[in-house]
Amino acid sequence: MLKESYYNIYDRNGSVDRLYNSISKASAECINEGTILSNLDKMKSDEVDLLKENGFLVDDDFREQGMIRYLFLKNLYSDKILNVVLVPGLECNFDCPYCFEKNLKKRYKRNIETYFSTLRKYAEQYFGEYELIEISLFGGEPLLFYEECSAFLSWVEKKWKEKEICTSIVTNGALLTEKVALDLIKHNCRSIQITIDGDKEKHNQTRCFKNGSRSYDLLMENINCCLKLIPDSTRFNLRINLNNIAVKRVKTTLDDIDINFRNKVSVLFRPIYNTSCFKQINENNFAELESFYKIANDMGFKIVQNSYLYQACESCSGTNFYYIMPDLSIWKCINDLSYDKACIGQIDNNGIIKFNLTNFLDWLDNADCTADVKCRKCKLMPDCYGGCTLYRSKNGKRSCKEFAMCSVPYMYEGDQNP
Repeated sequence: MLKESYYNIYDRNGSVDRLYNSISKASAECINEGTILSNLDKMKSDEVDLLKENGFLVDDDFREQGMIRYLFLKNLYSDKILNVVLVPGLECNFDCPYCFEKNLKKRYKRNIETYFSTLRKYAEQYFGEYELIEISLFGGEPLLFYEECSAFLSWVEKKWKEKEICTSIVTNGALLTEKVALDLIKHNCRSIQITIDGDKEKHNQTRCFKNGSRSYDLLMENINCCLKLIPDSTRFNLRINLNNIAVKRVKTTLDDIDINFRNKVSVLFRPIYNTSCFKQINENNFAELESFYKIANDMGFKIVQNSYLYQACESCSGTNFYYIMPDLSIWKCINDLSYDKACIGQIDNNGIIKFNLTNFLDWLDNADCTADVKCRKCKLMPDCYGGCTLYRSKNGKRSCKEFAMCSVPYMYEGDQNP
């Protein structure tokens, strides 16, 4: 006996009815709600097999929720992959008005020599336990410290030749020269992300250098240069911040990306949200994201899909992901550095992690959406996985993702999940 998957979602997009399954990520047009089972006896065997292969039909005794909980918990406590995000300093060559880090540089004074010498001791203690090690570079602006970062990466690659070592970077792009791009490729860089604020005019108002000079033209030059160099195995994510911006204006930004390399670019659209240091009315919202996806897809770009299987984001995990701050404290999330409960420990002078078990175990509890009745009943859970763990930790409730944010990207061509 067969039944419809609990995670089938019927959505009307304009004049088109479509069916989407949040487990398989498959979608189909022109299937009306309730028509699968009612027409099952009229279908050919290969049509039924196709619906089963794409997860729309499952065996009557198959426990989908139980499977999701198992896979979620298995991933939560994974001990095969380590992703450490290096934050050697919070300094930046940009002066963006919404930056939440700019007022925290005094709290996190950098000492580059101590930072990287201790990291080597830390690596010697822990890297041997994992099969895959990803070292991500973040900031501030990580390329301000790239010479030291590259030296550390070279040391790691030489010392653990038998392991799979890769890197990734989130950068503002101003220092992403051809030389740096080639060096990142040498270090098996699997992901590069750069952000543009809307269109050229909007970007030059908000993402300018500290001396007030504009950055848009330089970034576009660096992006197109980088795209010529990177292999297909390196994902290039272009994040476009939406702040009172129309689709047609964003199109002008996408037009500036070389048409010959657009198939290498995955685009992520996000409305800028208010923080403790930035407040203003923003007419852009998650509900309108699909109109931005469509224009990007029509122009030959991919759409960013969640690359973290069975979790809402990278921080919704156990001890296999954390940020290492300039003072060598370790954090699950640094989107609010005033929230100390996101800090789960400290690396001492010998490279040993001293965990704050209270904070760490509380974080895991907040990450586990499968323990929440509301989440278990939600058809979006296999895409959303409870939303932001930081929000849940701070507010005691979930910040549910919208269909357009967490599910619609799977209806377009995008990078396959690793």
